Amino acid sequence: MAKYYNYSTIETDDWIVDVEVEADGGYDGIGSYEFWGFKGYDKGHFNLNVEDIKPQFAGETEEEKNVILKYIEDNFDTLAKKFEENWDFPEPDEPPDRD
Repeated sequence: MAKYYNYSTIETDDWIVDVEVEADGGYDGIGSYEFWGFKGYDKGHFNLNVEDIKPQFAGETEEEKNVILKYIEDNFDTLAKKFEENWDFPEPDEPPDRD
């Protein structure tokens, strides 16, 4: 698995904050293979697991920071799922044809 980083925004009725999202991810495929003379490539599916959501504070008071941090903590699973669904996955490099 590789580390991936993405920047996004969390917005509520009361505030907006930019966040850095850190995740582990990778394709679960086996890659290049040969089976009874057939050569193929299995890229699999991209699996992503959000590990951390870090707010990028810019001038908020300590009280506002605490409210934002509490919101992220209380809603981490929901936010992580939203970020995972909207992630721009990198495409794996397929090997060149060697025929």
